[in-house]
Amino acid sequence: MIKPQEIQLSKYELIVSENCNLRCKYCFDDFYCERGNDLSSGKMSREQIPEICNFIYETRSSERPTEVIFFGGEPMVNYDFIHDFIEYGKKSFNFDHRYSMTTNGTLLTSDRIDYLIENNVGVGITIDGNQVSHDTNRVMIGNKGSWDVVMNNTCEYVSKSKIPASILYVLNENTIDYFIDSYKFINSLNMFGNINITLLFNYDKPLSDSFYEKLEEGFKYLFVYNDYLLPNIFQRMNAHGCGGNCNSPRTNVTITPQGNLFFCHRQTPKDGIPDGLDFYGDMKSGYVNTDFLLKMLKRSSGISKDIPECEGCSIFEWCKGGCIMASEQYTGDWFKINPTVCRINKLLDKFKTIRG
Repeated sequence: MIKPQEIQLSKYELIVSENCNLRCKYCFDDFYCERGNDLSSGKMSREQIPEICNFIYETRSSERPTEVIFFGGEPMVNYDFIHDFIEYGKKSFNFDHRYSMTTNGTLLTSDRIDYLIENNVGVGITIDGNQVSHDTNRVMIGNKGSWDVVMNNTCEYVSKSKIPASILYVLNENTIDYFIDSYKFINSLNMFGNINITLLFNYDKPLSDSFYEKLEEGFKYLFVYNDYLLPNIFQRMNAHGCGGNCNSPRTNVTITPQGNLFFCHRQTPKDGIPDGLDFYGDMKSGYVNTDFLLKMLKRSSGISKDIPECEGCSIFEWCKGGCIMASEQYTGDWFKINPTVCRINKLLDKFKTIRG
């Protein structure tokens, strides 16, 4: 067992709500469960804030800035918790720290936008391209598209904030036809020079040959003919699971409303209660499942011999076997490779080579 004070972390992902007000058709959460419509359950409570902050204080690295990430579900379903956590942090955090959040954008009211900006909270908003593309998958409870409200809130946020917004754009089988037009549209939001675009994919099931053909045509357009449409695309794709891993067990932990500790938000079950031993432990006891920790350290080591399918691969240096959770969810094995991730990365590398 590793006690809390023996851990040296720098990123704390809080599942502030296990529920969401959208019913996106590709949501990774549906890999585990079908969510109900009760948005009041599965939340972190205000009473938990001192315990969480104390865990952060005991386990944080003194050598790196501390980042607290508000996640879900949809974190803004539990906005009062986020507000109170930040206010508590003003009094109790006497070290370098920052906040960020990933949101669907539907609950970003004007007063909430102002508060997030005032407190320098980095915001990532998922917009899947133009209206037709976005509303194909990202729908409200009741199946109404969410594009109108998301765009209204995003434009207000981008016009006010000095911190660049991260636009998360998810491509899948039923939106690939809109790829080029959608990327042009998202890039047009950068009228204030204030957004970054991160391109993501659905890894949970095989994609058709037609998808890859259309993706290649899209990459060709973006990478060869329209360089201005590519703000940091390689860097951001590499950092968000297409290449490498956005989580490291050496620095990151995900905390559920029940106080349990996981490797990644994609790993957490709906009720936050672990099934088996593939989790770290809990805030009170620390990392009790050291075998799982050692497994994650090995998988994220960046050594190709630890992932047999990757030995000898020319792109392993930047790919590192891709997203760990995408591998486990697709194959059932942390050390096997998700073929969707592999094929996309090799296609991306082809254009990376063209650009030099």
